[in-house]
Amino acid sequence: SGYDSGLGSDGNWTTVSNLTTNDDVASPSGLGDKSWLSNGSSTSISLTAGQIFPVDSDLTFVTWVYSTAIETQAVITSSGSGTYYFVVYLAGGGVKVEYIVKDGSGNNSGGEADFNFQADTWYMLACTFDATAGTTVSYVFDTSDDSKTTVKTTTNSNCNTVATNTDWEMMEGNGETFNGRILSPAIWNVQLSSENLDSLFANGDGATPDTVQKDKIVCYWDSQTGSAPIENLAIP
Repeated sequence: SGYDSGLGSDGNWTTVSNLTTNDDVASPSGLGDKSWLSNGSSTSISLTAGQIFPVDSDLTFVTWVYSTAIETQAVITSSGSGTYYFVVYLAGGGVKVEYIVKDGSGNNSGGEADFNFQADTWYMLACTFDATAGTTVSYVFDTSDDSKTTVKTTTNSNCNTVATNTDWEMMEGNGETFNGRILSPAIWNVQLSSENLDSLFANGDGATPDTVQKDKIVCYWDSQTGSAPIENLAIP
């Protein structure tokens, strides 16, 4: 069965800057043969219809990344310098993971923690948020050694939502554009369990996002369908 379009008109609110897909680098098995290719300077996906993250809800953000140059680079962030309402970065020159949820009132959960990324390697990043407790957890799954690392866990009981009414950019943020590939980014309005995340990683064999908690997916971007438009796909 296919996906049904959701969260407004895709063509009216999703823009693509110089982003292409190709299959000259093998994707993890099971995830299709194409990934989004970003050149590190002028490629991005801009989401300008406001809120794409669940409000007052648990959530999980998962994506596969393949960096061709280890440096500080954005995976997804709210646009505009210093906002950081929801940010996932390869930070510190590529030796840290940064994951932050901010509620717009000065309360935030998350931060940076050490993880040494390697070039030309597929990683699955998973970021969860417990809206009741205000807990953020970031994970990195590494295909080079089939490992799973819990990078950082942070709790701020005053942070119970992702800020609304903002624009978002994927593969770009504050001038730090992703240099490499991104594959199968998706957002759920529930915390996926450790077992769910293991299934999505599957030791590099990969499971498509709609095989895990399908009815809880809010957004899914499919890199197999071409360079534009990029659809925001909600599963009822």
